[in-house]
Amino acid sequence: MRMTDYGVFIVKETAPVPAMYVVDGDLNHIAKNLLQHGIVVERLNETSSVGVSEFVVSAARRSDTPFQGHRELTLEGTWRDRDITLTAGTFVVRTNQPLVRVLFYLLEPRSDDGLVNWNLLDSHSEGPESLVGKPLPIRKIMKPAPLAATIVRDL
Repeated sequence: MRMTDYGVFIVKETAPVPAMYVVDGDLNHIAKNLLQHGIVVERLNETSSVGVSEFVVSAARRSDTPFQGHRELTLEGTWRDRDITLTAGTFVVRTNQPLVRVLFYLLEPRSDDGLVNWNLLDSHSEGPESLVGKPLPIRKIMKPAPLAATIVRDL
């Protein structure tokens, strides 16, 4: 029997790896998923102002057919840089850790197998169309920043 081998993939787009990601503090289920994958997650100790790169959604498409109980979500958009104030309790995920490739794959909004694709932002929105025109609550900090944070052990 002939079978297609999906073990080899061709890169369609690339993205720079940031120094860290920051995730809104009310997205406990995102942080919990990262912890389940063995990713080190921290919580910001105090309010901090920092420059971020955020993904602003221009289009959101959900697959027509379910796959493993999910209708995968694909986003299009652009990155914009701006200064914001992060509140205490914001999740910080630094990329200088052994599982950086896993965390990058999970947190990148255009990843074909990441947390956005697998509907983990659905509880944060009222459907994919409500994301259009807004920045995602997962942002990048491209250069190291002195953020005082405490490692999360459990949620």
